[in-house]
Amino acid sequence: MESGRCRKKRLSRRKDGPAFEFIGIAGSLSIIEPHTEEARIIIRRQAARSGRQKHLRESANQNKEDSVSITPLAEDSVYEKFNITPGTQPARPTLQPSSNGYEAMRAIYNFDITALDSFIDVDLAVNAFRLLQDRSTNPAALLRKGSSSFLAYLPSRYGFNPFLNDAMHCVAAKAAQMLGHSATGTSPSKLHMKALRSLYSTTQNYATCPITDIYCAARLLVLYESLGSPDVNALAIHNEYGIKLLSQKGPSLDLSRFSRMLFRSQGPHILISDMYKKESSMLEGQEWQDFFGRAANMETSVDAQYWWIFFGSMTFLPGILKDARALFSETTLDPFTYSSRSLGILARAKNMHQALNDNHVLYQRSTSQPRSLLDLPSSANVESTDRVRLQGFLRYPAMFISRLQATLSLSEVDRAMSEEEAQRVAAQTLLVEKMTMNSDPIMAWHLGQRRSLPYSIIRTREEWLPINERGGNWEELKTFLAQRWLLWEDCWNDTVLVEELRRVGVED
Repeated sequence: MESGRCRKKRLSRRKDGPAFEFIGIAGSLSIIEPHTEEARIIIRRQAARSGRQKHLRESANQNKEDSVSITPLAEDSVYEKFNITPGTQPARPTLQPSSNGYEAMRAIYNFDITALDSFIDVDLAVNAFRLLQDRSTNPAALLRKGSSSFLAYLPSRYGFNPFLNDAMHCVAAKAAQMLGHSATGTSPSKLHMKALRSLYSTTQNYATCPITDIYCAARLLVLYESLGSPDVNALAIHNEYGIKLLSQKGPSLDLSRFSRMLFRSQGPHILISDMYKKESSMLEGQEWQDFFGRAANMETSVDAQYWWIFFGSMTFLPGILKDARALFSETTLDPFTYSSRSLGILARAKNMHQALNDNHVLYQRSTSQPRSLLDLPSSANVESTDRVRLQGFLRYPAMFISRLQATLSLSEVDRAMSEEEAQRVAAQTLLVEKMTMNSDPIMAWHLGQRRSLPYSIIRTREEWLPINERGGNWEELKTFLAQRWLLWEDCWNDTVLVEELRRVGVED
């Protein structure tokens, strides 16, 4: 994507639906009625495709060594293999939480999945895996065990539900394989298939299963896909299912720390998904904003508290970008309507930017040793997971908003100053990544996953200089500025969001 020029990719359309689709349980979680012909068709498709895809990934030697007796399903035998009798609700197995059970699982795979905190914050899995391939960074250097994710609660929850146990097992096996720690010949993909079936069976047959546990299993399946070369289809579907659960439950989620950590594991991805779909986020609604406020008040650390405060301000970005794109794509608006809409979008963008800056000031005042989130890193400091997130919450929206101001501002001086701000933040973000390569590999890895945005700004600097603005009058200039934004946004979308979120296996 040199100088903002790239080939526009047409967004894909699914031919036959996703490779795996959850079938909702009865009641409030019902997404598709479980005992209809439509459900049966989806069941056959998802199992057959999942089986084929995972089977192709495994070598013949691995299959021979597998100790789990699960094989890819043929399409015409799926219903029988799932052993589901429509209209019945089998007795649910009674299990008890067991930290000893978790320790036994840890011994089996020679790995503790609570050390995967850094992988929970992977929002761009394709980029994350590419960095691990391109760099000499050992994945073991990215392990971090702490209390900043829902993983810390898994040992005490082992034994609550068979499907949750199965999800933990497939993640442990995948992580052990990635790090070369595996002490068992069991194939992670076979355990993954077992976890899928276990979760499917639960959502089909146990209407009283806690939503939190189902959501946790879905987040673990996302984590599984992030530990290596991701299956983009599966990744998208598991994430979409989590969003669907949150949408149906709404901001009435319980405020236990476990539930809060589950939301935090997906919150930033929801905004990325909204940007990809060119939609306003459901999270900008007042009820969700109130939820973020309540969640912030329940945190004990400053970094954790401000995670919710910064995130709440960020949720308005997808809607602003959506409305800006709609405005720039219009070719028949009269000058008054265009001016009215553009000023409204510009005001919202400035308000969001100001809110983030105000939060940053309050954040620095709230710490015993005030440190700006924009300070260059010191070799003596290894940033916490929360603080790395806060820096991203401040930097990346600022780049979008600065470029939007450089497009919508009426004054040439204001446009020039906004572009300089975008260039400054982009350059500093890339510098921080470079400086942390050796001292803080986790921070460098997370910055690297998102580097396409600052690079796209640096590379298109010349095209955004005021001296290169074209148009003999305001109408011509307005058209030029709008087209320049669309070209830049399309290039970034196509090289980042489409690659991460587009369903694979369909015609381009």
